[in-house]
Amino acid sequence: MRKSLVFACTALMICATLACKSEFEEVRQSGDPDTMLAKAYEYYEEGDYLKAKTLFDLVLNSFRGRKEAEKMFYTYAYTHYYLGEYVLSAYYFDNFSKTFAFSELMEETKFMSAFSY
Repeated sequence: MRKSLVFACTALMICATLACKSEFEEVRQSGDPDTMLAKAYEYYEEGDYLKAKTLFDLVLNSFRGRKEAEKMFYTYAYTHYYLGEYVLSAYYFDNFSKTFAFSELMEETKFMSAFSY
């Protein structure tokens, strides 16, 4: 009797633990690009660049051609830089400077592209 009670309590605790999703997982699976973008910026500001990059990856295509795209692509390039992915950061900084040729950030992104190499 006692063993079955302990087993039932243990199984219940394991199920409860597995059922709880982290805030990151809930946002990632939400499918709402605006929520994911806001949370990606929040993670970026906190210095959690891996989570920010993951969320940026999911929403990049949703914001192409919109006014939010410039800041998003700029921040996305920096997430690669801060994660030590220098070849990718150089690519995304260079891509930014070509895509947003009239941006005030273009000079910085050209420098960061060269610096990343």
